[in-house]
Amino acid sequence: MSTVEVVSFNPDWKKWFYDIRSEIWPLISDVALDMIHVGSTSIERMSAKPIIDIDIVIKSPNDLVKISKKLAKLGYYHVGDLGISGREVYNLDKKPKYPHHLYVCLKESEALKNHLLIKKHLREFRVFY
Repeated sequence: MSTVEVVSFNPDWKKWFYDIRSEIWPLISDVALDMIHVGSTSIERMSAKPIIDIDIVIKSPNDLVKISKKLAKLGYYHVGDLGISGREVYNLDKKPKYPHHLYVCLKESEALKNHLLIKKHLREFRVFY
């Protein structure tokens, strides 16, 4: 059984996201609609696993091949949807500068809607204070 590490909020998490984004976005911006920091590290003052969750949003399943080729140039490889339709997982073939999970989501997918809804609720209800 593995252990899950949860740590106090780190204000650097936002910077980590933007550093990761600054490397990826220029390469994919012609295909992707957005690149969003989701998950618990995106919520100010919330304790979380120190892993940045990132959703790259695409318009169509047809864009998946294009974006996969672009991400491969940075060392990311496609793992599959791991049982969640509309959300594709990408891993990095080397140790990342900042720990992160990278997902490519269809703009109308339930997976993206769920990520955004959870983020919205955590921000609004501040259940972690």
